Order: sequence, then C-alpha cells, then structure tokens
Amino acid sequence: MVVAATQSNFVTRPRLVDIYPASKVLDCPECGGEMVLRESHKYNRPFYGCINFPHCRATHGAHPDGKPLGIPGDAQTKRWRMAAHDALDPLWGRDEEKLHPQVRKRYRRSVYWWLGEMLGIHNIKEHCHIGLFNIEQCQQVIALCQSTSRQQILEWQAERMPKPKKKRHRRPPRYAHY
Repeated sequence: MVVAATQSNFVTRPRLVDIYPASKVLDCPECGGEMVLRESHKYNRPFYGCINFPHCRATHGAHPDGKPLGIPGDAQTKRWRMAAHDALDPLWGRDEEKLHPQVRKRYRRSVYWWLGEMLGIHNIKEHCHIGLFNIEQCQQVIALCQSTSRQQILEWQAERMPKPKKKRHRRPPRYAHY
C-alpha cells in the first residue's frame, strides 16, 4: 500500500517580515539582545520587543510599515524622550481638537523646523525627531520649549520664510481675435 502525501487544510500565518517589509533586527539597549518586530493586539500596530522577554521588557515603536521609530533607548532615555514630547507637542497643538488638521500639520512643521534650527541640526527633515535624541538633547528640547510659545515660533518662521510674490491679475484682451 502506497501512502500519498496530501496537503493539510490548515492555514499558516504569514511571517511578520513578509507583512512589514521595512522591518529590521535592532539591538536591545537594556540587555544587549535582539529586538524583533512583533504585533500589538491591544493597539493594533507593530512594535519591536526584546527576544529575552519576559526577563527583558524593552520595547520600541514602529511605523505602520515596520520601520523603527528612531533609535531604541534604555528606560532612562525613553523617560526623557517622553518628557521632551510632553514639552514640545503642546506648541503644535497635539491635544487641541478645535484645530483644523491642516493647521495642526502646519504648526507641527513650523515647530520642528524651529527646534532643528535651535539645536543646530543640519538635515531637519531626516534628523529632527525626538526618537533619535539622547538625554542631553531631550533636556535641551525641554528648556527651549519652556522658554517660548507657539506665537513666538510662528513669528520666528515668518521672518525667515520668503514671502510669495503676488500674481499680477491680467485682464483678457477686450476683443479677442480668433
């Protein structure tokens, strides 16, 4: 009697690497192990967790495509980054529900541009993220945010932004010749 191999009817779960192409293996800042991409069922988004869980409870956020949110930091660095966000985010209106989303986006862009200039960051779009900052930079962010307001930042930006030229309104000719 010959036994034929048959395919099983169970469905295999896709690997996270296939779902999130931008994922990578990170170094754990707490224990030195590896941090791999996991899925949070509570928040319905990916995150990086240490492979030595539950002995090491280090985690790090991820974009929806699996790309890490900055550089993983130890517990003290994470606390300083959260404090920096708590100081910076009200300047662009994170919790102001009455702000129109486009206005909030413009404020956020202005605040981060201002912050990058104040910290001397050259490529602001790529490198001015609190997730990339160390403890000293987070302390500088907190000090800068405590000494300014949104209005001062917007005035600072208005001084540096080139004013768009007004378009001259031209009337069409009175008698068009076709």
